[in-house]
Amino acid sequence: MTKETPEELEAIRKQIETFCERAKRNYEKGEKQFLLKTIIYCHGNKVPFPDWVKQQLYLATELFETGQLKSWDQIFGKPFPGKRRAGLFTRSRAFEICREANRLKKQHNFKEDRALFEQIAKNLKIGRKTKDGWTGWATVRDIYFKEKAWDRDKDRRLHAALIQNSQ
Repeated sequence: MTKETPEELEAIRKQIETFCERAKRNYEKGEKQFLLKTIIYCHGNKVPFPDWVKQQLYLATELFETGQLKSWDQIFGKPFPGKRRAGLFTRSRAFEICREANRLKKQHNFKEDRALFEQIAKNLKIGRKTKDGWTGWATVRDIYFKEKAWDRDKDRRLHAALIQNSQ
């Protein structure tokens, strides 16, 4: 683990704070899945839950214990509103996409460009073949670069969690 400067630590703390504030605003607008996303985010980063999350969990417990909770959707929202289910399945294949990218780059000397992402989409059957190429290439590209960025920042997140827990 690398040693961050006080400025970097402050930036990480602000990033966590910004995520939680944005999630709260989305939750208050009716996007209830942000409660669960915040729970997962805080747990994964080993930071305490914000007060609004604690309040919602208390409310959910109260509804559950008094028999007023008809469905967990009341608390967390519908798991797959609209077309999100297929998109979530594709994004859940991030590890597979990165592994295939590494294989193609190593074995066939691909660069990180459209040809690589089209080949991954074709190999993993993401999207479909058209006269212009493979439709899933942009989705594969976005998932790949998002995963690379997440990997690059994971040490920072872990360190931020340690700092948050020590305060």
